[in-house]
Amino acid sequence: MALFAANQAARSAAQRLGLFLVVIMGPGVGAALLADEPRVVVVLPPVVLALSAIMFQQFADVSVMGAAREVLEQRLSDLGAAGLIYERAVAGIRQRPPLVASVRALQASLGCAAIALAVVAAVIAVSGDHRWTLAAAYAATTVPAIAVAAASYHHMRRSGAIARASLRGLFQDE
Repeated sequence: MALFAANQAARSAAQRLGLFLVVIMGPGVGAALLADEPRVVVVLPPVVLALSAIMFQQFADVSVMGAAREVLEQRLSDLGAAGLIYERAVAGIRQRPPLVASVRALQASLGCAAIALAVVAAVIAVSGDHRWTLAAAYAATTVPAIAVAAASYHHMRRSGAIARASLRGLFQDE
């Protein structure tokens, strides 16, 4: 039960961080427009990407904990105690159509918004009075943030399968 509670708490934390990303992007762009100072937008992509990387890592932890619970549930079932079924029977329901469509749509729209923000910020960074300084600072902060966010996303997508394989390997020797 503690593993389930930890999993749900981690999921909630990651979801709150995703909401925080929306809260940063919208008002950040709005403030730049209202202040007639487009350079404000230049600082947003590295922050949004860094927070996205953290969110992806949190979801990876959720996947690892879910995989651990799934392996434990299966192991208990193999031993004749089939009382725990959440990971094996319930968790995957949200990953099937039609329920998965809204999740994927939200992920795609947030990804598109982050990409658009990065492109707009790049254009702003290379134009204006301080274009070389601003462009260099933008590149120095955004390029590593893109790499970290992309790696974190990739690892998040693989974390459940890696955890399952590793954990099942523990029981292979018995």
